Amino acid sequence: MSHRLHSSRVIGSLPLAVATIAVLLLSDVATTTRAQGVGQTYASDLPYSVSSSGQMDFFGTTPFRLWHQTAGYGQNASQTMFGGRGAMPVGNGLSFIDAQVKITNERALGANIGTGFRWMQAGFGGSPRILGVSGWYDGEESVLENYFNQVGVSVESLGDRIDFRLNAQFPISENSKTGGAVTLTDEIVFDDVFLSQKTLTPVDLTYRVIDFEAAARIMETNAWFYGGGYQVDGTDVSTL
Repeated sequence: MSHRLHSSRVIGSLPLAVATIAVLLLSDVATTTRAQGVGQTYASDLPYSVSSSGQMDFFGTTPFRLWHQTAGYGQNASQTMFGGRGAMPVGNGLSFIDAQVKITNERALGANIGTGFRWMQAGFGGSPRILGVSGWYDGEESVLENYFNQVGVSVESLGDRIDFRLNAQFPISENSKTGGAVTLTDEIVFDDVFLSQKTLTPVDLTYRVIDFEAAARIMETNAWFYGGGYQVDGTDVSTL
């Protein structure tokens, strides 16, 4: 008689609704972000951010990127990614497409591709805001060598005082896949009129993930206060 031992990862930035709920694509799913590029100057009255997390970037400001990210919270393995981004002005905004492939040091493969649109619009107080919407496909291989697919959508509203982001990821693969070695236990059980030895089978489970984030600028500094929440729903699991 077969019983589930654990779910090794669940797709969902991710980075998929895959086991690590911290995988966000573009919200910003699965990478650190820089608001300003090399060679740009910072306006004295506008906030900006520059961040890194065990990451090395190559290719500078070209449309291509090659980077390596070390293991960390919510990410058990380091990973190397190669990708690119293109953008084109449309009306009073900018449309973009972004894609990348990745491999972890556990030899697990993954891929992301997304497209979206960002534009400027006056906010309630008259100050400009950046509004954006994007759609994404994510694929990732688990440590049990199962490959999962998901689609996602991101919505954002960014200003000089308050930022909002909302992301949703929906798996489009099977709800569960088994893999890895079946382990025999020492427990003997009845199976109808037969005696059986209980086994444990590793299982990958997929979950739907919806998360949001809000950030408020602290006075005239470049310090921000962040808060948010998430909802996870799937096989035998529903968590806020």
